[in-house]
Amino acid sequence: MLGCTRSKPLFAALSVLVAVGLAASAEGLFSAEPARLPPLPSFELKMLDGSGFSSQSLAGKVVLIDLWATWCKPCVEDIPHWNRLQQRYHQQGFTVLGITVQSGWVSDIQEEIEKYDFKIEYPVVVGNEEIEEAFGVEGFPTAFLVTRDGKIYQKYTGQYPKRRAEIEADIEKLLWQKE
Repeated sequence: MLGCTRSKPLFAALSVLVAVGLAASAEGLFSAEPARLPPLPSFELKMLDGSGFSSQSLAGKVVLIDLWATWCKPCVEDIPHWNRLQQRYHQQGFTVLGITVQSGWVSDIQEEIEKYDFKIEYPVVVGNEEIEEAFGVEGFPTAFLVTRDGKIYQKYTGQYPKRRAEIEADIEKLLWQKE
């Protein structure tokens, strides 16, 4: 798994997380049963144009929330793929929401987006430390898939083979699931 991280002892932490995850999976603690899925954290953030954005506006949609940083190369490499997902599934009630964190002020973020011509075709809001804590972000890229009823279906951290295909398969599953 590749990605941008905050700390160097990532390998040790990942080893522990993998061991805990495997144990938890065996116990059924990470079940995708609707009753056990955690709710999407509630938030009010500013979009890059200064307008407000509320997590409540996501109700009724399948949402891929991408927590990313302008300095994170794997995060930036995901943008064209998220654009394609936005185009492909938007009519079925899907959207991507980018939450940029650890990237400076709005003006800094806008400058980076223009400088490197990121061509983001979905809404982007400016996050903060509270949003990172609420989502439990430990490294980048980190994305969350949210169900139509506002539950976190899956968390995807880092960049690994078949990650994008896994995310798209999960999106399709949630879009075609009966409500």
